[in-house]
Amino acid sequence: MILGTVAAFQPFRLQVARRDGNVQTIDLKPGTRIFPRGETPSTNERVAITGYYSNGTFIANRVILHD
Repeated sequence: MILGTVAAFQPFRLQVARRDGNVQTIDLKPGTRIFPRGETPSTNERVAITGYYSNGTFIANRVILHD
């Protein structure tokens, strides 16, 4: 799980600023679920992401947005 705030979002790619100051790029795949449904990640929104690493890249299964 990755926790942080949205630094940038574009289709199938999300950048998250983590507490340690690093910005991590996360790939979204077809079928990645974003909760609440129908929402689009926006800058400075808190986020929790579950997924897995593949060849050094974190692939999101689920993106949970928090106000």
